[in-house]
Amino acid sequence: MSAENPYSPPVATVKDVVESADGAGFLPEGRKVAAGRGLAWITEAFSMVFAQLGPWVLMWLLMMVIIVVLSMIPLLGMVSNILLPVLFAGFIVAAAKQDAGERVEVGDLFAGFREKFGPLALVGLLFLVASFVVFGIIFAVGAVTVFASVMSGGSQALLANIGLLLLAIPVFMAAGLLVYSLIWFAPALVLRHDMQPLDAMKTSFKVTLRNLPAAIVFSLVATVVMIIAVIPFGLGLLVAGPAMSVSIYTAYRDLFLER
Repeated sequence: MSAENPYSPPVATVKDVVESADGAGFLPEGRKVAAGRGLAWITEAFSMVFAQLGPWVLMWLLMMVIIVVLSMIPLLGMVSNILLPVLFAGFIVAAAKQDAGERVEVGDLFAGFREKFGPLALVGLLFLVASFVVFGIIFAVGAVTVFASVMSGGSQALLANIGLLLLAIPVFMAAGLLVYSLIWFAPALVLRHDMQPLDAMKTSFKVTLRNLPAAIVFSLVATVVMIIAVIPFGLGLLVAGPAMSVSIYTAYRDLFLER
């Protein structure tokens, strides 16, 4: 039987914290936060945008021009969706620069084209496939259900269809949030932490589910903000649009970086 040395130093198991690109501690599995943080991600993003309003507005407008132009060209509409993570990577780089006390530059939008373009574009492609599959199933199930209801006829069928339409709203919102969770943090994880696209999407999905109350608060507040932004001839989008893009970074910073 081995005797324990009473003078040996205590041994403790310490969970490693990986260092991120900017020197901050990176939590590969993310952290769980309170539901109210969903609102904070948006308010913090607005604060960042107002601090350097000009470059953020120009970046967002340039991104919108790129997306609209690609969408208008036949057969290139899907390319704009594939490029979304690449463009969002530019906002992440710019926001990280601002966090470090640097100035945001419009050219930061193209940071994802200069580095990690392939993995970021693959994230966009996988996201596009996932969207087609999930919403395709929902549409198929809805179409079959409505068809069966119509074939049955009568006033009950009309009430059933109205009920289906009302049910479709929360179903689409829930499906949209779950699908978006695949891409929400993936650009930051690929760009700043060298994760493979599929691993980054899995991590993004798991961390979102772990913080579902905060994600729901975020999505509801973001929806209200965008609706309000559209009312004054869409002019509010000049601020709300950049803020929603920067909120990808503020949420990632809260969930994945050591405070």
